[in-house]
Amino acid sequence: KIIHPTVVKWAMQSGITFPSDSNCVGCFHKSPQQLRKNFEDNKLKMQWFRDKEGKRYWKDGYNYSQIEKMHIQIDFDFGGGAGCNAGFCTD
Repeated sequence: KIIHPTVVKWAMQSGITFPSDSNCVGCFHKSPQQLRKNFEDNKLKMQWFRDKEGKRYWKDGYNYSQIEKMHIQIDFDFGGGAGCNAGFCTD
């Protein structure tokens, strides 16, 4: 039962900078626009998700290769609010 606020508190006490968009940058529960922004901020991690996806799409409507090619929505509130709606990854 470790949830996002607990991890952030631990990271701050340990001197670690916790990612603003939670630790799982490629989580399929995130919006396509947040995932697209994560390709900019964490390219190697997002490429791993894209490469592992293969022929089985993790996200309805888009695959990670398509998301990587999207234009970034300039008025999107990146990292704001919950990064996902499952698993208590964020508050």
